[in-house]
Amino acid sequence: MSELAARPSRAPEAPTRKHSTRQATRAAARRRSAPLSTGCAAVLARCTRPLADDARAFFSTALSDAVAAREGARFACRRIVSEWLRVSAMLVRPVLDEKVTGYGPARFRYAAELAVSLAAMLEPGAAPTVHTTVSSAPSVDVDTLKRTVAQALRNLGIEARAGLHPNASGDKVSHSFDELAAAVRRAQATVPASVLTDAGITASVLDALDDASDAAITSHTSSLEARAVRRSTSRREQALGGRLLHELKLLRAAARAAHPGDASVPVVKAVARSRRAKPAAKPAPVDPAAPR
Repeated sequence: MSELAARPSRAPEAPTRKHSTRQATRAAARRRSAPLSTGCAAVLARCTRPLADDARAFFSTALSDAVAAREGARFACRRIVSEWLRVSAMLVRPVLDEKVTGYGPARFRYAAELAVSLAAMLEPGAAPTVHTTVSSAPSVDVDTLKRTVAQALRNLGIEARAGLHPNASGDKVSHSFDELAAAVRRAQATVPASVLTDAGITASVLDALDDASDAAITSHTSSLEARAVRRSTSRREQALGGRLLHELKLLRAAARAAHPGDASVPVVKAVARSRRAKPAAKPAPVDPAAPR
């Protein structure tokens, strides 16, 4: 019999406390590295009991959109989802087993749906794309166009302005091109065509001014639309975050109330912190009689 076969088999060692702590730490690290949407979808998959439409509508009326957005703005939405995942990992089994009076499986599924929706919005690349209209006008140096046309008009004795702040809004930029185009049309009415051509003010220059004005308006409109979409998306994220935060508070409170009667229901403490900075501590009063 070989030495390997003759060696007595050892009974499996019981996991030590240090080993269990290491495993828990690794599991927590895996949860942190996984996308939020994956964790939320996994929790929702465990909620096999369907949620009736009237129950979903009732739960959603707990907070108005304005109040939910205001509450959600106090915390980072990603932090709210992470905190809900942490708490739900400890309470999902007692809730689904109906051990948490006041917070049943239907309401837990509603919260899981909120978490899935919010996590999907927070994923990279989930921001809505705003389709902008690209002008078909030829690419020209608008600053050079304004300067040269304005100088040519001034050389002909016609007042024209070309100066504009670099960060001026699109409507102001368009207005400046319209003013130059109007000055060109005034020049066409009073200055001989040969003189205008000699100064470089031709019909193509007038067309370029009109095209530049249209392009400025299009760019300004697209910018406003993109800003409105970002504002709407941010407000929707905050509203979802506020509703999920409300459900998180109710779930913790219900678990805290159920714990004395059933020790299998854990008490979960809150660890989320508001994004608002804490006020600076006031300095201790100085005793004038104390030695210095």
